[in-house]
Amino acid sequence: MPTRHELHALVDTLPDEAMEAAHRILSRLQAWPSPPAPDVHEMRKRVELRRREMRQGQKPGTIAGFGGTGGYDPAKGSGASSFHYWDGDTFVQATLRCHQGHELKIVERIRIEGPRLFYKHEVLGPGGTREEREVIFDFGESHGQ
Repeated sequence: MPTRHELHALVDTLPDEAMEAAHRILSRLQAWPSPPAPDVHEMRKRVELRRREMRQGQKPGTIAGFGGTGGYDPAKGSGASSFHYWDGDTFVQATLRCHQGHELKIVERIRIEGPRLFYKHEVLGPGGTREEREVIFDFGESHGQ
C-alpha cells in the first residue's frame, strides 16, 4: 500500500498542467467512500423525466420552447441541462445540474410590469434545501416596452 510520503512525492513531480486535474481527483477522495458518479444513461433519463414534468406543468395557452442546452462529462462527474418556456408573460428557464453525484434544480423567472423588470430564481438542492431570491430593476418610463 502506498504511503503518504510516496503520494506527496508523486504530487511534487506533477507537471503544472496536471495540477487542476490532480486537485479535482484528490478533493473528491476527501469523503470516503467517494460518492459514485452518475451513469450517463441515468442522467439522460433524469433529463427526459424533467422535460415531461415541465410539459405537464405548463399552463394551457402558453408557448414552450423546450430549447436549451445540455451536456455531461463523466470524467468530471458534472453536467447540466436546461429548458426554457413561457408562462403567460413570464420567461422561465429551468436548469438541472449534477455535480459529482449532487443535484441542483434552478428555476429562473423574468417578467416586466410597467417600468420594472422582475428577476426571480429558486434553487432546490441536496437534502431538500431550497433558496429563493427576487431582484427588481426599475428602468423607468423612458425605456418603454
